[in-house]
Amino acid sequence: MARGVAEGAHAGREPNGPIVRLVLASLLVASCAESPETPFSRDGVSLTCPMGWKITDAMDVEGMGYTVSVEKDGFSSSGLAVVTWLKVPMEVGDYMDLYRKELATNIIYRSSNLRFTDDVPGRYGAFETLSCSYEASILGVRHRGALHVFKAGGRTFTVCVQEALEDAEKNRAGFAQIEASLAVAE
Repeated sequence: MARGVAEGAHAGREPNGPIVRLVLASLLVASCAESPETPFSRDGVSLTCPMGWKITDAMDVEGMGYTVSVEKDGFSSSGLAVVTWLKVPMEVGDYMDLYRKELATNIIYRSSNLRFTDDVPGRYGAFETLSCSYEASILGVRHRGALHVFKAGGRTFTVCVQEALEDAEKNRAGFAQIEASLAVAE
């Protein structure tokens, strides 16, 4: 009889329910915390990933270069900065054309009504660049971005920044910190 009462008392309940709920609540709180400011350095290239942003991708590009992606934290955030460098110099106009074609053929952008401005001389942080901006509608949300191409330290760089128009104010300080911190050892 005691066994039946004990079984009945726990029927339909998880034996560790309060512990599981506590662990899940802790994970939720931890996942909502902002990522800390993080330095990044590779091959003489360095930048600071701002607080509230995280490095989501950092990988070798088939032995020809490297790419690092920094994204704003949060499920509905849209801030993205991608720094890519080739180990060999390439004409900046050619690299701009190549990057533009890669974006236009990428599955995310194919149906986005992607539109680029003309290339113009520009500046990204300490670097004189060839730059253009673009607009796209990704999953029905209007986005804007910019491409900056330059040579430094015997390499050719592209910096791509992108955001949803509605997130511009939230992303402003993070983009500024990434831009100000980007350094290339000569």
